[in-house]
Amino acid sequence: MIFLTPHSMNPLVLTGRPRLAVEEFADFWSFRANTRSGSVACGSFTDEADRPQFEAVLREMWLAKMEQLAAGGQRMMTTLFGVVEAKLLASAVDGPLRIVDAAGAPATWDSISRAWTLGDLSSGGGQEHPIGAPIVAAMLGDAALLREAFDERGADVAARHAATGATTVMHAAGAGAADAVDFLLNHAKARGLSRLVDAGTSKLGITPLDRAVRCGHADVVRLLLRHDASVAVARSSGCTPLHAAAEMGRCECAAALLQAGADVDAANHDGATPLHLCASGFTLFGSQAGKADVARLLLGHGARRDVRNRDGRTALDVAAAEANAAVAALLGGGCG
Repeated sequence: MIFLTPHSMNPLVLTGRPRLAVEEFADFWSFRANTRSGSVACGSFTDEADRPQFEAVLREMWLAKMEQLAAGGQRMMTTLFGVVEAKLLASAVDGPLRIVDAAGAPATWDSISRAWTLGDLSSGGGQEHPIGAPIVAAMLGDAALLREAFDERGADVAARHAATGATTVMHAAGAGAADAVDFLLNHAKARGLSRLVDAGTSKLGITPLDRAVRCGHADVVRLLLRHDASVAVARSSGCTPLHAAAEMGRCECAAALLQAGADVDAANHDGATPLHLCASGFTLFGSQAGKADVARLLLGHGARRDVRNRDGRTALDVAAAEANAAVAALLGGGCG
């Protein structure tokens, strides 16, 4: 709910652990914006009759936030919150993502540009939209809207987010929209842009594969690999997609990466291997139990237990220090 306050944007997460865990804002925002499993309509309720009531309250709060942003002339935030709304209030976790208008009908580019909560996506006052229509279409992840935007309206598949450098493919991958990713990559290849599949953001170097792994979209990960996405391209921290799978506990994604030839002992700039990241005792958005599953998978693929990170610690040292009993047991030790 802190997203909906008129006074604040980013939440402060208190974990009670004796250390501070820092998440990249891009990871935080993208995870919340692109995970339909977080939708109130897809959650579990003790009383099923409560579902529509919660959804109605959330819609009312969201509308008030959107009106506040629009009244303040915050075009980029109005658009971003509009994109989040599509996932937050989604009616199904699985299957293709389809955006609907206020009447519940399939949205068209005209309807989301004018009447939907995204606000005006055109150039206003001689200024380009701060995100741009091609990126917004990719963020939404609706393949039908993408075809209208790119095939009929000539949107540029190579467009990037002006602030982050994120590509259309990265945003569609983060949305978990396999059909949209496939459309964009085929569109790019037709233009001779075959390596758009590995294009990262301007500062963090977040690739489509990295984003799909961190959000747990295994079907998108497998699709990107079929389009020859590199398993070795690292983000600015030196973390490969396999590091991301280990950090977030994405076992299905890790299995696909290993099958595609990912280096099980690759080290990031801190000297940490994926096994080190499995051993950590903190996971904000991923699955802590999944990290043990990934560790077991890595060990089965010959991951070395004796590699030391830049602090001189092995994965077992990390697991013991951070009370990760499940991974410590797999590595042959305990947590005291």
